[in-house]
Amino acid sequence: MKKFSALLFIVIVFLGSCKKDKDEVSSQTIHGQVYNLCTDSGMANITVYLQQNGSNIAQTNSGANGNFSFSNVQIHSR
Repeated sequence: MKKFSALLFIVIVFLGSCKKDKDEVSSQTIHGQVYNLCTDSGMANITVYLQQNGSNIAQTNSGANGNFSFSNVQIHSR
């Protein structure tokens, strides 16, 4: 009975560790601020690039206070 219990435990652990989660995609907003530490203020009209795997997929310019955002960015769960 001990061998059967140990074998059953190993099978359960093995099957549980092989479970693959489904890749889920959601749309998110990414935001930030271009900031100059020397002047302690945001930097206006700076081009900010959003990259995926080293390629630019979007760009925007920072606003008057240095804030920028990218809307509807698809984020993968894995």
